[in-house]
Amino acid sequence: MRKYVFIFITIIAVFSIVSISFGNTGSSNHIVHYKSIEVTTGDTLWEIAQDYKQENVSIIEYVSIIKDFNNMKNDTIKIGQQIIIPIYK
Repeated sequence: MRKYVFIFITIIAVFSIVSISFGNTGSSNHIVHYKSIEVTTGDTLWEIAQDYKQENVSIIEYVSIIKDFNNMKNDTIKIGQQIIIPIYK
């Protein structure tokens, strides 16, 4: 019986350590605003991301965030298309 209790406590301890190590332990004070923009002539996803990204986020990462948020499969955008931009403050 003691063997099973020891194994159970060990497993709980390991999962706790792993979740603390990989979890987000910092405070999350980010406020997210959303802006809908209409794609105009000459716009690229790269330029849009560059205009709205935070300083600590790379353009490539922010392009990926925009694509994921808008369920886009590639970087292609069309004139007149509405894109929702998450803006983190």
